[in-house]
Amino acid sequence: LMKIKSAMETLTVTVVGSSKNVAHVELCRAKHGNAMNSSFFTEFRETFQTLAKDQTIRAIVISGKGSHFSVGLDLKDQGGAIQKTLSDKDIGRKIWEMNKELLELQETFTAIEKCPQPVIVCVHGACIGGAVDLVCAADIRYCSQDAFLSIKEVDIGLAADLGTLQRLLHTGINSSLARELCYTARNMDAKEMESSGLFSRSFASREASLS
Repeated sequence: LMKIKSAMETLTVTVVGSSKNVAHVELCRAKHGNAMNSSFFTEFRETFQTLAKDQTIRAIVISGKGSHFSVGLDLKDQGGAIQKTLSDKDIGRKIWEMNKELLELQETFTAIEKCPQPVIVCVHGACIGGAVDLVCAADIRYCSQDAFLSIKEVDIGLAADLGTLQRLLHTGINSSLARELCYTARNMDAKEMESSGLFSRSFASREASLS
């Protein structure tokens, strides 16, 4: 692999497949539900930017270690980062800084979309908030039967602005359902995830979806 960091806090990257040409990117903060902290956004973005240039890699698979794919943003970590960014600034500079930070976070998942290789995401357990932003950027979406999804941002007064609102309608689900999910933050189980067209297939387990 081209210049992928060997020791990352939030991800592991391995080359799999009989021809060793599939990159398996695993979210590895299992003790924290694979919550997305500041390090995740940097590491994930840089990993995909590197993989995009690696001509030996023909496909990329994303999964999560532990009980859940990802519970979304690490609110404690991200909240602290925002407070640090905005401290001691006038309102104009605060908005400018917030916009800069948001564009960098959005670029993390846009890096999936820009990848020339097909990107397959395999979801198990919880897929919440920021994890849905990630999932919507992938080319192919699989889930296990224990999976559930929630666009949770509305419950804490946020917008799903890291990609869900921009990409959800391009995943195959209808406009009414997309709005319902965004407005209510309700859970969508694996059966509905597949029947709605958001995910193409469901499997008995995480292992089965990866096989």
